[in-house]
Amino acid sequence: MKILITGGLGFIGTNFVNSLLESKFYDFTIVDSQVNSFGINKLAEDKTYNFDIIETDRLSDLSRDCTHIVHLAGLGSVPRSIENPNDTFRSNVLGTQSVLECARKNNVKVIFASSSSVFGNQGNHVRNEKSERNPISPYGYSKYIDELLINSYFETFGVKSYILRFFNVFGPFQTVKNEYAAVIPKILEAVKKDEVFEIHGDGEQSRDFTYVGDVVSIIREILKDSDTGTNILNLAWGRKTTLNQIIEIIQVDLALNLKYINTKSRNGDIKNSQNDGVKIRDLYPLIKPTDFKKAIKLTADWYLNQKL
Repeated sequence: MKILITGGLGFIGTNFVNSLLESKFYDFTIVDSQVNSFGINKLAEDKTYNFDIIETDRLSDLSRDCTHIVHLAGLGSVPRSIENPNDTFRSNVLGTQSVLECARKNNVKVIFASSSSVFGNQGNHVRNEKSERNPISPYGYSKYIDELLINSYFETFGVKSYILRFFNVFGPFQTVKNEYAAVIPKILEAVKKDEVFEIHGDGEQSRDFTYVGDVVSIIREILKDSDTGTNILNLAWGRKTTLNQIIEIIQVDLALNLKYINTKSRNGDIKNSQNDGVKIRDLYPLIKPTDFKKAIKLTADWYLNQKL
């Protein structure tokens, strides 16, 4: 099986590539512009190409003999999308359209990284795959448009795709190189540097956090069977965790010295976001979610030993 991985040097991409390196069943190629990359993966350096995925012709050449494109590339972060929506839409929307065009030309299946941000703040914060999409940020809208593009390429051209909506993925290789880093690495960064962590709001905002190892396991299962046209999966297990609970785990269970203060809530932030967990558990009963406290410890152990 030959796979093209966009964003293969990023957080999720690095974890996914490392899992493939442990298996002789997969041949793969990485395309990454290195805007959000963790860094060159020395174990896959000979398989890595550095260019922007909107260069459709180059992308098409690399995807010609592939069975799948695992499309992980894009610009994340709600705050970044509010500050610079042009870059977000260029990377996420034009990039995804380029991937789909390559898939159309070369008859390749696509596994796409969407986001729970497509749901916004409307109604019940517990989502399922059929919940109304009503994003409130440029980032959420970019992923919503991507989902519409994927549906259109299936209906018009028969491009088979699998949409994975990620819910606050965390784990090793999650970078803190920029100001838009996700919350868990930001907390660990504060611990490591003995700095004060800022909580935007009262800390009772909740998320359905997903350990990156679980994400990799699901993607590898989908690679075995993605012949059903456009499918959608909310990739989270249905566990509600508040920021205050994470802080307690860091301070009490891991006995780490974390200092924090509460500040004003940020524009565009979603108060609560949770998957119902029904479909993912029904489809993949053999994949069990990593215990949350264990996942936090694995992440902290990795991060606090890195020279970042």
